[in-house]
Amino acid sequence: MENSEAAVSCGTCLFANQAGEHFVIVGTVSELKFEPNRSFKTGWIYVYRIRDNALELAHKTEINNIPGAIAQFEGKLLIGIGPNLVLYDFGQKKLIRKCEFKVHFFFIFGHVLT
Repeated sequence: MENSEAAVSCGTCLFANQAGEHFVIVGTVSELKFEPNRSFKTGWIYVYRIRDNALELAHKTEINNIPGAIAQFEGKLLIGIGPNLVLYDFGQKKLIRKCEFKVHFFFIFGHVLT
C-alpha cells in the first residue's frame, strides 16, 4: 500500500465480463484516525488479477468513504462504502459504478427507525 494506507476490507470476485478470471479486491483508506474523532483522507479499491499464483494490480479506484464489506453479486462487485451499498463492474482503467443504494436509517436500542 502507498502513503499511510491501511487495508480495511478484502474479498474475491469473478466479473461476468472478464472471461472467468479470478480477482482479489482490497479496500484501503489513507490517513485513518480513530481518536479523537474518526477521520480519513480518502478510500481506494484495489483490484488484483490472479495470474500464475501471483497478484497483478489491474487498477485502483478512488472512493469517497471507507470501504467495508465486499461481495460478488451476479457477476459484479458489491461493496459497502460508508452507509451506502455500491454495485461496480470491471472497467478498462477503473471500476465502473453501476448503481448505489443510500441507506438512511438509525439503529437505536434494538429498533430500526426510518
